Amino acid sequence: MKKLLPLALLVSVSFALAEAPTCPYCETNEFVRELPPPTEDPVIPYKEGYICVGLGCLARCFDGTWYSSEEFGKKWEEQGRVPLLRGKGSTSFGTECPYCGSENLESTERVGICNDCLARWVDGIWYSKDEWLKIFDEDLHAIRIKRLKSYGWTDKRIARVLEGYIYIGDTKKIVLEAWGEPEDINRTTTRYGTSEQWVYGLGCYVYFENGVVTAIQD
Repeated sequence: MKKLLPLALLVSVSFALAEAPTCPYCETNEFVRELPPPTEDPVIPYKEGYICVGLGCLARCFDGTWYSSEEFGKKWEEQGRVPLLRGKGSTSFGTECPYCGSENLESTERVGICNDCLARWVDGIWYSKDEWLKIFDEDLHAIRIKRLKSYGWTDKRIARVLEGYIYIGDTKKIVLEAWGEPEDINRTTTRYGTSEQWVYGLGCYVYFENGVVTAIQD
């Protein structure tokens, strides 16, 4: 049986250092980069700082404490500062998106984004949204394979999971990796054990008895 569920639209690429902390918003450290030493008057003083370059994220971590992009922006505004390298005022980032001409830009020292067409700027190079998606898709695939191999699964099992196949007798972990999180779970507990119905879109259901797939309906 085959079922391919749409992946969430994440737009990023792996620039993470090996020991980078995990971003609580993207739930991975694959897209986390170390920040340069703070300026003489930082918004939030820190000895060690990081930024998550996931599209729409740009969360910051200062000495172990994470701030979403919105939280950091509020602290910036509370101090009456000019928006951080937004549009005019950035000599290396530029004042207009080269793809759509928008000035609605945001960046740190080495990572930037056009908030209108979602083009990205990294280390002096601009990428269109489609170019960035391609880079991310290739990177995400490699990350996913690495995770599946960490489970000790055979190459055959990994291949079918990547293609979205599930079978009777599979575990919950296999189903989660192949189909993703269900929209809803209906659970029944009796003296003989626990049965579950996992509800997916388009009338697809997976039934479990004590954690093992017993039926698949689509």
